Amino acid sequence: MSSIPSLARLRLESLALCLLAVPLFTLGLWEQPFIGFDGRFALFAQEMFRHGASAFPTSYGQPYPDYPATSTLLIDVFAQLFGEVNRLATVIPTALASAAIVGLLYRLLAERSRAWGLLAVLVLLLTNGFLAKARSICLDQFVTLAALGCFYLLWSADQRGLSRRRALVFLCMAAGFAVRGPLGLIEPCGVVCVYWLVQGDWRRSFGYGLVGAVVLALCCALLFGLAWRTGGLAFVEDVLRMQVSGRLDDTDGAGYPWWYFLQLGLYRYAPAFPLALLALPTLRHHWRLRQTQADSRLLLQLAGFATLILVALSIPTFKKPYYILPAIPACAALGAWVLLQGQGALAWVRRLFLPLLMIFPLVLGVLVKLQQPKLQAAGWWPELDLRFLLGAFAILTLFALVAAWRERGAFRLGMPLAAAALAQWLLVVLALDPMQALRYDTRAFVTRLESLRQGEPGQLVFLGLGQDTKAFRYLMNLDYDVPLPTFLDIGQAAQLAQVARPAYVLLDADSQAALAGTPLANRRPVLEGRFNDNRWQAYYLP
Repeated sequence: MSSIPSLARLRLESLALCLLAVPLFTLGLWEQPFIGFDGRFALFAQEMFRHGASAFPTSYGQPYPDYPATSTLLIDVFAQLFGEVNRLATVIPTALASAAIVGLLYRLLAERSRAWGLLAVLVLLLTNGFLAKARSICLDQFVTLAALGCFYLLWSADQRGLSRRRALVFLCMAAGFAVRGPLGLIEPCGVVCVYWLVQGDWRRSFGYGLVGAVVLALCCALLFGLAWRTGGLAFVEDVLRMQVSGRLDDTDGAGYPWWYFLQLGLYRYAPAFPLALLALPTLRHHWRLRQTQADSRLLLQLAGFATLILVALSIPTFKKPYYILPAIPACAALGAWVLLQGQGALAWVRRLFLPLLMIFPLVLGVLVKLQQPKLQAAGWWPELDLRFLLGAFAILTLFALVAAWRERGAFRLGMPLAAAALAQWLLVVLALDPMQALRYDTRAFVTRLESLRQGEPGQLVFLGLGQDTKAFRYLMNLDYDVPLPTFLDIGQAAQLAQVARPAYVLLDADSQAALAGTPLANRRPVLEGRFNDNRWQAYYLP
């Protein structure tokens, strides 16, 4: 590896990368509407913005047991600064955590080699799954930062003889818990235990795991105590079910197999995840050198970091794609090492990967050119001059080709990698994010219906629409409170005869047949339109 730069220089470079990453994760968000899963946290933030802080976020004025209020409090800080709850205010905390991950990853690796650190950051930014979550509301990014922070503290303490720094890992664990609940502590604690196991220090692995369990017990006691004060025993049981047992059991019945994350990572977290998988079989040689060579020891520690997250989270039947986000920085580091130092068969990976990087912006341009007419016909193409985007892709392709031809060493790979990452970012910011906003728009329908409700008041009745999903996406568009809506399953349509009137009944257009035999059977909807890429209908019951 190259010579180690001074610590002061490293601090400045890491801070600079962190600051540069912030606009990458926030540009273009101010005017965007809330879509998808972000709507849940938008509703939490709006209620806190209007009614003040609480120990748990609230929805419909009631405490919500799935998360502590920490992330909502962070959002509320920026919402108060902006004077409103908008998309940027809700995403900034996640964006800042993601930027800190970028800076910390560089800091960790640049102590061994600047080239390794920069390539790892570029691989991370090229990983679409990471970029997408960095530009949305994602609590698992805070867990990622906590896990990477624990790893960095242990590694830097070993390298510099700063033994007191190791105790700070328990603060990282507690911070992960504060944002994500028990899962936010367990993953960083697992990373710490595996760190010592790779070094063959079973005693420390057990000791840190035991102290981590104590910290977990204390945090849980505080969490359940706050839950008791918030809603009594019933709410404590809800918190236990949502944040503990619900994370282990497949309550939705999806039945994901144990290899789900292994399969998912090959495309959602490419190229970091596939490159890391290619690195694992080659680390056997480094096992013999781990006691004498710091680089070999760091590679093995990173492999243990990523493997622990992947294996441990593959055991429960309940799985979400973003659960393995904490492993992605370690995967990016391993992937960058493959591209930079890989020998033997891995040298062929580098030779194949470089041409792919050079043509990556061109491939994106071709795909956009082919799909744009279809997207425009569907009404999803944003107000964007296609020539500008294609021109940018052409310039980046030319830049990558020239760099690969003229540069040597790490720059020969780093420049095309930077061009590919920038091309993907441009596509996301200029096209994909606005397209998602158009396709999954909810604001237009809500604005029209609320206008009707202003003229003829009536309560909201959601028929066959989930209280924690689709109804959230309706209420997140309101900047005022509404009385608790009525929620009926689609099989309970007959109960429409008993709902308090006047009322506006909302349902998916595909469920219209369920209205047979109800007071709405012969009525026409007062409003019909697209809502979250579905057709919704609204009926008025005077």
